[in-house]
Amino acid sequence: MNGDYIHQVGDGNAGKVVHSGTGDIVIGDRTGDRPKVVNAVIEEIKALRQHLDARDQEVVDASVEELASNPSPGRMRILLQQVAGIAAVVGEVGAPVISAIKAVMGSL
Repeated sequence: MNGDYIHQVGDGNAGKVVHSGTGDIVIGDRTGDRPKVVNAVIEEIKALRQHLDARDQEVVDASVEELASNPSPGRMRILLQQVAGIAAVVGEVGAPVISAIKAVMGSL
């Protein structure tokens, strides 16, 4: 039997993709470039925003914007540590953010 054997594993796996033109091959949306754990932490950070003062909201907003741009792992670590500090200071309401950040940090 001739042919390719393709074994697909995991979300977003496209299997065998053959491209014979120009441009990118896009499967799904562009946010698929970001791991799901990063998307989850961004949502938790947005939920925390309402519990922050104006200065911390500015920091969190800037961090979310940069996290959404898929920064390097080193820069992502800095941004997450900064947000984790803010989440820790606000107490129990910041716990979901800290849990989500730990999940992301474990994957960096």
